Amino acid sequence: MDKKAEIVLISLPLIIVAIFRANSVGGDLERYLPVFYSVAKTPFWDIIKEGYGETEYLYIVLIKLISLISASDRCYIMLISLFILIPVFVIIYKHSVCIVWSVLIFLLLGVYTGSFNIIRASISISIGLVAHHYLLNNKYLSYWILVVVAFFFHRTAFALILLFVIRKLEFTYMRTLILLVGSTIFSVMCSATGIFSLINLYVTAYGSYLESDYLMFNRTSVFTAYSLFLLIISFFALYIRKISKLNNRDYDFYVNCLVVAYSIQIMASSFTLLNRIAVLFSVYLIFLLPLMFKYGRTRYMVAIKVICFLILSAMYFKTLEVDPVVGFDTHAVVPYIFLGK
Repeated sequence: MDKKAEIVLISLPLIIVAIFRANSVGGDLERYLPVFYSVAKTPFWDIIKEGYGETEYLYIVLIKLISLISASDRCYIMLISLFILIPVFVIIYKHSVCIVWSVLIFLLLGVYTGSFNIIRASISISIGLVAHHYLLNNKYLSYWILVVVAFFFHRTAFALILLFVIRKLEFTYMRTLILLVGSTIFSVMCSATGIFSLINLYVTAYGSYLESDYLMFNRTSVFTAYSLFLLIISFFALYIRKISKLNNRDYDFYVNCLVVAYSIQIMASSFTLLNRIAVLFSVYLIFLLPLMFKYGRTRYMVAIKVICFLILSAMYFKTLEVDPVVGFDTHAVVPYIFLGK
C-alpha cells in the first residue's frame, strides 16, 4: 500500500474519534472549556496585551482565534484535536519505517487519549515532534523557534532543549549504564518533599498540583512498571545496535531520547508531574521500536514484538481501569461518548 494512503487510512478514524467526542470525554475539559468561554468573551486586544492569568500565552491566543470562528465547545474540541493530531501523523509519515507500528505505539503509550485530557501538554508534545524533524534535518533555527513556541503552550516544554544535546551525543554502553544506574539511585535518594519545593520555586503556575490528588502515590505500580519497560528497551536497543553494527544517527538519537525518558520517568513514581516531562522523550518510542524491529537480527524478533505489544497493552489498559473521576489514571475517556454533552 502507498505510504500516503496508509497514514490517511490509519489516522482518519482516530481523528474522527477525537474531534467528535462528547465534551465530557477528557478529564481536564471541565477546566479548559470554562477558560475557553471566558476568553471568547474577552476583547482580542486585551488577550494580546495581558494574556489570561498564569495560563501560557500562546495557548490563550490560539483559543481566542478559535473563538473568532465559533465560541461553541464543538469548534474548540475539533480544532484543538486537529492542531494536536495532524502534526503527529505527518511526522510519523515522514520518519517511521513502519506506520502501523508507530501509530499502535502512539496509542498504547497513552499519548493519543492523553490528548483528550492534558491539552496544553499534548500541544507541546506535538510541536516537539515537529521540532525534532527539523533538528534531524539540521535546520536548527526552525528547531529553536518551535521549542520556544512549545514552551509558550506548556512550560514543561523547556525540556525540549535537551533534544539538541541528545542529537550531539553518542551513548556508549558505559556512559549509558552510568546514566541509567545514576538516575535510579538519585530517584531513590531524592525525597518527594524536596522535589515539590523545587517545583514550587520554579514552576509556580503548577502549584495547585501540589495539593491535588494528581500527586498522590496511587500510580506507583504503573509508573514503576513503565520505568522498568523503558530500562529493558534501552538495553535491548543498545544490544541491537551492537549486533547489527548500526551506524544510524537517527537510531542513536532515539536511543538517547529513551535513556533520558527513563531517567526522568523513574522519578515520576514519586512525583507524578514529572511524567509530563518524561513523555516529551518517551514519545520517540513510536520511531525507535519500529527501527529495532527492522534491524534486530534474531529469530526471536516475532516473540519480542508480541511481548512488547502485550506489555504496552497491559500498562495502557491498567491506566484505563476506572474510576473515571480520578482523571489522570483514566484521562476520563472511559466511557467514550460520541458527540453530546
